[in-house]
Amino acid sequence: STQGVSSAASDVYKRQVTIGEEEFTDGQGITHGYPLEGKYENYAWVTYYDGTQTTADQRLVDNFGEDPDRPWTADMVGNGICYAVVTFRHSRKLFGGSFPSVRFILGGIPLYDPRKDSTVGGTGAHRWDDTSTWEQSENPYVQTYNIKRGIELPSGDVWGGEFEEEDLPLSNWFAAMNAADAQVEAEPDVYETAYRSSYEVFVSDEPASVIEELLKASAGQVSEIGGIWKARCGGPGMPVYFFSDEDVNVRESQHFDPFPGITEIYNGVHASFPDPDSAWNANEAPPRYNDTYEAEDGGKRLVADLTLAAAPYANQVQRLMVSYIEEERRMRRHNLTLAPDAIPLEPLDSVSWTSLRNGYTSKVFEVAKMVDPLLTSKPVVSLKERDSGDYGWNPANALPQPTTSLV
Repeated sequence: STQGVSSAASDVYKRQVTIGEEEFTDGQGITHGYPLEGKYENYAWVTYYDGTQTTADQRLVDNFGEDPDRPWTADMVGNGICYAVVTFRHSRKLFGGSFPSVRFILGGIPLYDPRKDSTVGGTGAHRWDDTSTWEQSENPYVQTYNIKRGIELPSGDVWGGEFEEEDLPLSNWFAAMNAADAQVEAEPDVYETAYRSSYEVFVSDEPASVIEELLKASAGQVSEIGGIWKARCGGPGMPVYFFSDEDVNVRESQHFDPFPGITEIYNGVHASFPDPDSAWNANEAPPRYNDTYEAEDGGKRLVADLTLAAAPYANQVQRLMVSYIEEERRMRRHNLTLAPDAIPLEPLDSVSWTSLRNGYTSKVFEVAKMVDPLLTSKPVVSLKERDSGDYGWNPANALPQPTTSLV
């Protein structure tokens, strides 16, 4: 299909274009490809190969097969590789004095979504061992899941973690995937998917660094305990453990850090992201500041800089900026030892603490770290203050998104 391909001409005329549905053949019987319509009609054509081709592009072979410097031969099939052949008819008026530049927007590789696999508890025809059943996905946790399992390359190599299915408990990953797919009111009466991610990945990239970008785009975390990988999307989940001061082992050491140093806190945020409306160039989102937080921090504006390379969605970036800065204000950290019934707790679990000593009433914390209590039966946990309200969004708070000039 050529419907997903877009092109940009010169710097002055950069714009998304429409591609015709019938290939163009000139009077000499030469097929030039699908025509670009509008102002580029009769001046530009494109042929797109999606990686399933079995022969080389015949026009390139006919025209450049005997080229002394860069011959295009019949064995240049490019199986497993998508590419396009773009032909331009010279026009100084349209393209100026330089060769036209082009940019292609593609949908991405098919991915396995276990929620669509009826053999593992989902609903649908997806099967891990049959890539023909897979589909494209913008869900960051579907993408991360596939990287963890490992993505097979045309060479036969595997890019990613090569973890087994049992290493990624589906009940947990289903929850993260569903949370990312939830609908939110981005603007008044305008709804969109909560978290999406689109990212160009090279096989030379480290899988862990790619996952880090996907998680930044979805306010998420991934944690490993005993070889098992768990994920969380957005705010904390429902508490799985409830305790009070009586459940804290006072014979063991405790540490409470209510306020980090001034160099470790933020009350404002700047963010950049690849903006489709700016021809996918990096664009700045409207900055977010908070007068109340600045007053709490002695009148100092402390700004965090975010680069959201995997989130080319302006509204989503604004929601992420708000949630990140709100979470920064949750500063309370506790290290303590709990009763033995807390042994099943794992990182990313949420707990509820009612404490007369600290003034907490069913206050939610997230387990940031847990020391294996196998030998002592004394679960030592690091708790981080969390609040699901930090991930709420009021569409009235949406700010106008400036567009970078393309001229």
